[in-house]
Amino acid sequence: MEACKFRDGLNRLQELNVVILGVSKDSIASHKKFAEKYHLNFPLLSDESKETIRAYHAWSEGTIRMTYLINPQGEIQKVYENVNPAVHAEEILKDVRGLAHA
Repeated sequence: MEACKFRDGLNRLQELNVVILGVSKDSIASHKKFAEKYHLNFPLLSDESKETIRAYHAWSEGTIRMTYLINPQGEIQKVYENVNPAVHAEEILKDVRGLAHA
């Protein structure tokens, strides 16, 4: 559901220069199958070694669903933990608009 919400809202996010990247420990083949099944229009990155996932503190006994809002300078602006997949894309859109006006 979360990936589909990002897919459906991507145009509005891109208007604000937002880049969506999904990262998980799943294989490239698994990502390709998932992206094709749901017609995703943004990249899914495979981190089978979990190096990036661990660096972003998104691993415990398994992958933790988290989102990072990172500005163009590479600085983390906001961390989203325990996201609600049904409204998360809208939440990010609202926060990016807020940061643009700050």
